[in-house]
Amino acid sequence: MHPFVENITKRILALRPRLMDTSRRNALINNSLSARSASFIRIVDEKPQSIFDILVKSGKSLKLASLPPLEAEPPDENNNEFREAFSVACQTDEDYLAIIDAIDSDNDESSFEKQASAERQLKDQVRELLGYAPRIITSDATTLASHARNFDINPSFNLPEPTFTAQDDRYEDDELQTLLLPKKLNASLARVKSRDTTMSE
Repeated sequence: MHPFVENITKRILALRPRLMDTSRRNALINNSLSARSASFIRIVDEKPQSIFDILVKSGKSLKLASLPPLEAEPPDENNNEFREAFSVACQTDEDYLAIIDAIDSDNDESSFEKQASAERQLKDQVRELLGYAPRIITSDATTLASHARNFDINPSFNLPEPTFTAQDDRYEDDELQTLLLPKKLNASLARVKSRDTTMSE
């Protein structure tokens, strides 16, 4: 080893802190908690203590979960009240019956899609009739919170205290809930990975 290597190494280590930018421009120590940030993905409806227990105490891994797709049926459409009301509507709603009668199931290749669309429209009408929360059909950030609530996901960024007890096992699974739809979550993960690669170089 060259006799000056050790001294040079010490000098470099001593100068390194001076080379670090401690201003707000340094993304390593300053982050903007905006929805468009590429440095993090915010989670909701999770208990920090449970996350710590799973990752640290149990040594297990966790994966990020997206919101259900916008086209997914809300869970409340599986309860008896809704199913009974929808069944009655299918037999009595004149507009729906007219659309179904006009579909040529034998010759129309898109007959299935047309019937599914008519059923979805009727279900939305039944939701309104029963006073259910409207089904979210747009991916605007302001509506995703309502979409989350429709699927029994708490969209608040204020996470529960360590002593809080849930009525189900949502805090004991292997997923971390986000407020992002599937495609948006994948895109955000790609940006975070790209940024991490850049910062590591």
